[in-house]
Amino acid sequence: MVAKDVLMGAGIGAALAFIADPRGGRRRGAMTGDGLLEHVRSTLGRASSHPDAIDVGVVHGNVTLRGPILAREADDVLAAAGSVRGVVSVTNALTSYESSDGVPGLQGEGSATRLRFDILKRNWAPARQVFVTAAGLAATAVCVAAYMRR
Repeated sequence: MVAKDVLMGAGIGAALAFIADPRGGRRRGAMTGDGLLEHVRSTLGRASSHPDAIDVGVVHGNVTLRGPILAREADDVLAAAGSVRGVVSVTNALTSYESSDGVPGLQGEGSATRLRFDILKRNWAPARQVFVTAAGLAATAVCVAAYMRR
C-alpha cells in the first residue's frame, strides 16, 4: 500500500506542477506577430539548405512561403512551417526547382541543419514534458517496487 501511495502522490504532484507552471504549463500562449515570424524562419533554417531564399509572411497565424526552393526540400519546409506553435495554416507560393543550376537564390553549398533530438533544450514542448515525466515516474516506480521486494 505504501508504494501505491508514493506513486499516486508523485503522479499528482507532477500533474499539478505541469498545469500550474506559468511558463511551461497551460497558460503559455501561442506566439503572434514578429515572434511567430522569427520562429518560423528559425525552423525553416533547419529544413532548407537555402532558407534565406524563402520569403516568409505571417498574418494572424497564416503563413505564406514564397521564393525558390529545391523540389526535394519542399515537403520538409512546408511541414516544418506547419509544425510551429501558433501557425494556423501554410500557403505554398514556393517555386520548386529540381536543380540549383541557374537559380540565383539557390546558389552555394547551403547550410541546412537537420532537426535533431534535443533533450537538453531549455524549453520543452508540452508533449515532450509529459513523455519525460511519465518515463521518470515509471523509472521511479520500478526502483520503489524493487526496493519494497528486498
